[in-house]
Amino acid sequence: LPFAVVAALLAAGALLYRRRKSLAGPAPATDPPGRRRARPFGRGAVLLLAMMVLHGTCDSSIFVWMPRVLGGGSFARQVFLPGAVMAGFGLAYVLSRGLLSLLPEHAGAKAMLVAPGLAGGALMLAGLASRSQGWTAAGYVAGAFCWSLEYPAILAALAGGEARRFGSALGANAVALGLATFVMVNSMGLIARAVGEQGMWVILLLPAAGFPLVGLAGAVWVWRFSRTATG
Repeated sequence: LPFAVVAALLAAGALLYRRRKSLAGPAPATDPPGRRRARPFGRGAVLLLAMMVLHGTCDSSIFVWMPRVLGGGSFARQVFLPGAVMAGFGLAYVLSRGLLSLLPEHAGAKAMLVAPGLAGGALMLAGLASRSQGWTAAGYVAGAFCWSLEYPAILAALAGGEARRFGSALGANAVALGLATFVMVNSMGLIARAVGEQGMWVILLLPAAGFPLVGLAGAVWVWRFSRTATG
């Protein structure tokens, strides 16, 4: 049913735009032969794509394994049901993205490339370090509220610098994200098998540590490329 609703919305959108000749922007200027083919994206765009892939991989991997860890034998006492925690995760995303939509355009754009990953990753790691199921769940939900802000900021920066090749950039991100998530999720499974039921919580350290790396990469991008970006 949700996919059918999305299909209906897309069909309605197609009808609204049918009178326009093209949804694409103006044709890009011709580059010297071989120059753009040799390097389809600039270095700043490559860094942003790497941040998107790392963010998506960590977010998806934690989402897959978190219910199993929370409901397993990693903790002495279960405070929250895994389903309730995942519902809290979804609510955190809705609230944070809703608040983000209320901000003026480009408000805090540079800060959101850096702070959410550092803060969200720190909260998640602190929850895991507590060795408490309740604090781990709280750190996950609070961390998600923070790191959910960085992905739209990365997309906005990418669109500003690679407007003509934004679709290609999203396609490259989708392919890389799928492969990276496959590797991460299965690697966490192999580690879980090695450490056993009681030590399974350690597998969450790997993706949780990825969010601060996204924030650090964002700081590098702001320092190195933000002055030359068009967005």
